[in-house]
Amino acid sequence: MDLWLRPHWPAAIAKGAQTGPGDARRMGRVITWVAAVIAIIVATIVPAAYIGMCWNFEKVDAELSARQYATFVTQAAAASAGDWRRDVQGLVDSPLREPQTRITEHREVRDVEGRLVTESADAVLAPQIVARAPLLGRDGVFGEVVLQRSMRSLLFEAGAVAAMAATLGLAIYFAYSRSHSRLRLAGQQPPPEPSRFDRRS
Repeated sequence: MDLWLRPHWPAAIAKGAQTGPGDARRMGRVITWVAAVIAIIVATIVPAAYIGMCWNFEKVDAELSARQYATFVTQAAAASAGDWRRDVQGLVDSPLREPQTRITEHREVRDVEGRLVTESADAVLAPQIVARAPLLGRDGVFGEVVLQRSMRSLLFEAGAVAAMAATLGLAIYFAYSRSHSRLRLAGQQPPPEPSRFDRRS
């Protein structure tokens, strides 16, 4: 049985692989839509996820840093024998640790009336993340620490990620389109000539 079927396999496979023009067009539309959807997802979701992840990380880190600065300022104010505003000068000049990224940071201390007591460096560029931490003393809140971080460098990094994601999306789209072209050409090929075994049967 197997010896009789084996010579007929090439012709049967070629006959089953052929599709009509309508089937080829429908398959082409499906492949094109799938490729376009995948390309759009790769080109948009990946940069958006990168920005969201980095933004949330920097926001949480800025809030923690503001609380640490507030602790230092509160301790210095509690130990002050005179005007605490004079004794906390320069406490926020230096960063808590060496920055791991190119994100710039501006720190300032304000009293309970919102007046500037001390600050570090110049104002940072937008867009910014702003974190605040209150200064708590024996009599309640007597000021706050305001920390600002510029996220402009993150936007440039996100642009580079978006460019790479768009390139990958286009590559996927063209790969699917090329596969569709090959399928369409294969469907348009004439069936092979029957072998001598087919003629004999």
